[in-house]
Amino acid sequence: MIRHVKHIRHLILDVNTDLDIGSKRAGVKICTSSLSLRCHNLTSLNLRFSGHSTANTRASCEALILLNQQLRKLTITDRWQGQLCFSWNIVFSHCSLFLQTVDMRGCHLNKQEAAALMELGSRLRQLELDNCEAVWSDFTVEPQFPEMGVLTIEGRFSEPAQQLSWSDARLAFGNLQSQTWQCLQRIELAYTFSDSQVAQILGACGPLRFLSVKQAGFWYRSLAALERHTQTLEGLRLFDCDGLRSWMCQWIMVTFPKLTHLKLGRVFAHDMVTGPGAEEARANQLVQDAKDDMEKRQQEISDEKHDMVDELNNIMARFEASHDVKLARPWVCLNLVQLTIYFTFPREQETKDWDEQIFRQISTLDRLEKLNLGLSILMIEHCYTGRPLGLKVQSGLTHLAPLKKLTALKFVNSRQQLDTQDLIWILNQWPGMKEISSCLHDDEDIRNELWKMVEDRGIKLLLQEYEYQDDDYDDDDDRYSDFIDE
Repeated sequence: MIRHVKHIRHLILDVNTDLDIGSKRAGVKICTSSLSLRCHNLTSLNLRFSGHSTANTRASCEALILLNQQLRKLTITDRWQGQLCFSWNIVFSHCSLFLQTVDMRGCHLNKQEAAALMELGSRLRQLELDNCEAVWSDFTVEPQFPEMGVLTIEGRFSEPAQQLSWSDARLAFGNLQSQTWQCLQRIELAYTFSDSQVAQILGACGPLRFLSVKQAGFWYRSLAALERHTQTLEGLRLFDCDGLRSWMCQWIMVTFPKLTHLKLGRVFAHDMVTGPGAEEARANQLVQDAKDDMEKRQQEISDEKHDMVDELNNIMARFEASHDVKLARPWVCLNLVQLTIYFTFPREQETKDWDEQIFRQISTLDRLEKLNLGLSILMIEHCYTGRPLGLKVQSGLTHLAPLKKLTALKFVNSRQQLDTQDLIWILNQWPGMKEISSCLHDDEDIRNELWKMVEDRGIKLLLQEYEYQDDDYDDDDDRYSDFIDE
């Protein structure tokens, strides 16, 4: 088989000392040095260092890269976080002619290596740096990425002043010239970004097609900046964001008509329904939100951000004036194929009609293929006290009949209590169902009985611990295909 190695174009290596090597079209198992002498027609290379690698192994991997100067995509994963000693500046310079995609995870770059990566900017279409640290020199020329279509910034590191983690977009990307930002179609931000930083990035970008903000700030400024992308945004994920209000989620759903993928957090049912109790509940919640907003404003004043507070006040006043206009209106995101959202209802009121209104609203999304009404572990930690949307025939579940394309129904951690009637309706209504949550009922005996009904139809029961990862687009090959044209 070794004589066929020269025909391999796409290669994935899990590197220890000796390697198991597989490609999309062929698989071989040989040592590194032998491989480096034979694979010289690669266009895509993925190296995964999962343990302490020897100097010879690293040298052979470097040689493999240098033998393939025509590489278009290079992915390096260092699971030992900085233990990998590569000559990155040599690698980047030798692959500079054709390389379009760089994906580095857990790698450390010194000043020269960071500069070499920046020099690739004129050709890169996609740059992903996940938990990477770099020492940035004072560039005499502002780095530019005129062809960039995808940018992912993610990291948890806290570094000394002379080093910047990729989670600090203010310094790593905040000063780039506008032509770079105008080319971006997809941005992912996580962990350390404040509301003002997210807003600054959204304000600098051209029309975005996809945005993900995970466990970062997303408040009034970000929402106002997001409004610029109303007519282009196709995918949006706002996951456990500080400052994100329930009414903001409803505002998004009545404002963004092009969305096909949407992942939000908790939404109060009273923000989406009309009738007795809803207006009073909204008013009470706005009072609580106002108190929380005041605390956040006071924090900015104490941080000596007075110049930003006036701008914030103007933005808040504009959105507050539109509350009554936007809330409880029909959704416009009718192209959705994936939706993740958790509705919470007050326990102290009889609100069956609210369930029916929510079901009717969801029923307008007749292109839906995956519906997740569950609650992530992170959200559970916030101890939300309301009840979930009840997937019961008597609560209005049958209003979802127009969703003919549904193949996945998920509701992890939402404490559903389905009975036989409810499940039979689901199974008969969606014969193409492929996946459903395993948490069908709290009672073990009832749950086992329902499980058997599901398994008899050949439908996959999802384990609770993995279930919430449905729409994270984490497949290596297809991660960006929905949003970036090849």
